[in-house]
Amino acid sequence: MNNENSILKKLQKSQEYFIYYLFFLVVCRSIGPYSLINPRFDQIIFGIGAIYGFLLIAAEFIMVVLKNKKSTYNLWLIIFLIGLFLSILFNYKFALFSNLKLLVWQAIYLLVVFQVGKDNIHSDKIIKTLSNLLIIVWTILTTISLGMFLFRFSYAVHLTNRARFLRIGFFDARLFGVFEDPNFSSTISVVVILLIAYSLRIKKGKLQSFLSYLAIIFQLAYIQLSGSRTGLIVLLLSIFVLSFSMFLNLDFWIKKKYLYKWLGSLFSALMIVILSYFLLEAFKYILSLLPSVLFKEEHRILKDIPKKDGGKISLERSDVENNSDASNGRLGLWKSGFELFKTNILFGTSPKGIFEYAKEVLPTTFIARTQKYTHNTYVNIITSTGLVGSIPIFFFFIKSFFMVITKAYGKANLFFKNNYGMNAQIVLAIAASAFFLNDIVMVNSVGSLIFWLFLGRNYYLSKNETI
Repeated sequence: MNNENSILKKLQKSQEYFIYYLFFLVVCRSIGPYSLINPRFDQIIFGIGAIYGFLLIAAEFIMVVLKNKKSTYNLWLIIFLIGLFLSILFNYKFALFSNLKLLVWQAIYLLVVFQVGKDNIHSDKIIKTLSNLLIIVWTILTTISLGMFLFRFSYAVHLTNRARFLRIGFFDARLFGVFEDPNFSSTISVVVILLIAYSLRIKKGKLQSFLSYLAIIFQLAYIQLSGSRTGLIVLLLSIFVLSFSMFLNLDFWIKKKYLYKWLGSLFSALMIVILSYFLLEAFKYILSLLPSVLFKEEHRILKDIPKKDGGKISLERSDVENNSDASNGRLGLWKSGFELFKTNILFGTSPKGIFEYAKEVLPTTFIARTQKYTHNTYVNIITSTGLVGSIPIFFFFIKSFFMVITKAYGKANLFFKNNYGMNAQIVLAIAASAFFLNDIVMVNSVGSLIFWLFLGRNYYLSKNETI
C-alpha cells in the first residue's frame, strides 16, 4: 500500500510539472514573433510534450490495470475521443498523420489536464501557480504591445509556413502587439483581469494593490486597442456575471421575495454592463490620443498609420466599417461548415482534413474557397467529427454547465467559496469566445489549457462541497 501511494504521489508530481511545461508551450505559440523561429524548434518541444503527456496517460492506465486504482475518467469524454478516432479513421485519406497527432493531444487535454484539475491533490496549488505565471507573463506581453502602439511600431511579413501575413505591432487599425492573434489574446486578457479581480478580494499591500490595478488597466487597454469584438463581448459578459453574483449575495435581499432578488440582481448587473460599455468607449478614445500627445511626429517608427482629426489615431477597422457583413465572414463560414456536415452526418470531415475534404466534396463552398476554419468551436466540432463526436462532447458541455450553475447559485451557494465562481467565470469566458473562435477542443492553446484545468477543478469542488 505504501509503495502504491508513493507511485501515485510521483505520478501526480509528474502531472504538475507537465502542466507547467504545457503552459510554456502554448504561451510560445501565442506570441507572434515565435513564428520567426525555425519551425524545427517548435516540432521538437511539442514532440517532447506529446511524449510526456502520452507517458502520463500510459502510467495512469497501468495504475488502473495492475494496481487496481479506480478509474475516474469521464465517460462522455472517452466516448468523444472514440468518436474523434472513428472520424479520423473514416476520413483516413485526408491529413491522416496530422489528425493522429491532434488525437494524441486531445487525449492529453482530456485525460491529463482535465484529470489534474479534477483529481490531483495538488490541483489548488497548481492553479494558483499557473494563475500567477499567467498574470505576470501576460502583463509583460501586453505592456510590450502597448509600447508598440505608443511608438506606432508596425511590421508584417509573409512566411512560407503560414497562409496569412505575420503582423506585429499596430497594424490595420488593430493592436496585434507581440501576439499571434488579437482575438485569442484579448480573451486571455479578460481571464487575467478576472484572476486579478478575484485576488484583490484578499488583502494586499499598497504596492501590490497598485500593481494589480495597473495590470487590469493595461489588459483593458489592450482589449480596446486590439479591435477584438470577441474580447469586448467576453469582457462585458464577465462584468455581467460578476456583478450579478455580487448583487445576488447582498444582505439587502434577505427579507425580499426570491423573484425580486433575481430580477433585481439581473437588472442591476445589466445597468453595470451598459455603463461599463460607455466607459470603455471613452477609454478607447483617450487611448487613441496618447501616441500624439506623448511623442512627437518624428518618433514614429511607421509613417503610414492612418490618423483622424487632431492627431488621433484611427481605431476603425476597415474590414468591419466598410463591410456590409457584420459578422466579417463568420456567418458564411458557419453556413459552409453545416453544408460540409450534411455530406457526412455521422463522421464529419475530420479536424485537420476539413480543407482537403471541402475541395474534393464541395469545392464551391466558402471554406473550400477561403481555406479558413469555421471560426466557431461548436460548429467546427459538428463539421469535423459529425454525430459520433459532437453528441458526447455537447452532452458533456451541457451537463457541466448545469452542474456549475446549480452548485454556484443553488443550496450549496459555492460561487464565492474556494474560487469556485472565479473558475466558473474563466471557463465561461473561454466557452463564450469559442462561439467566434476555434478553441477549447482540437487545438493547442492557452485558452484550451485553462478551460480544461479550471473546469476540472470545479468538478472537484462540486464533489467536495464542504472543503
